[in-house]
Amino acid sequence: MQAVTLTLVALSALWLMLEEISYGQHFIGFTPPDFITGPNRQNELNFHNMPGLHGKAAYLYLIFCIAAVIGSLKQPPGPLSRLYSHNDWRDLRVPSQLYSSITSICFLTAFGLLPKLFEVSDQIGLNVRWTNEITELMIAVAAAGYGLQKLITRPTQR
Repeated sequence: MQAVTLTLVALSALWLMLEEISYGQHFIGFTPPDFITGPNRQNELNFHNMPGLHGKAAYLYLIFCIAAVIGSLKQPPGPLSRLYSHNDWRDLRVPSQLYSSITSICFLTAFGLLPKLFEVSDQIGLNVRWTNEITELMIAVAAAGYGLQKLITRPTQR
């Protein structure tokens, strides 16, 4: 189960990073077909700027925050305790070096949810959109940091 979890985290982090750089579109000078870029809010090769998904990223950030907070716990909560042994959980836990990043991401996520929960001025709405880009970058960096930390540390001996 531990290998499956780490593989899913790694694939999710890779997908997030590729989404953020539009799968390298700007680096390699690739021009996607109109049927892809036409409906895209930024005319790029990615999914998160498509109608229906654009503007809903804060909910995905919230899922990340919940998973990161659960992953920071010393023991697996409730139903997860049946899936992970104590040693497996200890090996999967979010390293304490990432706690400040996760806290910042959670605060930015809460700020990003403000316009969805309350009526706010246009200026606040503009600032929220700007912070979403920072939140996306921080999530990608935190996921990469988690992956690197797991690569350089040895799992608990059984």
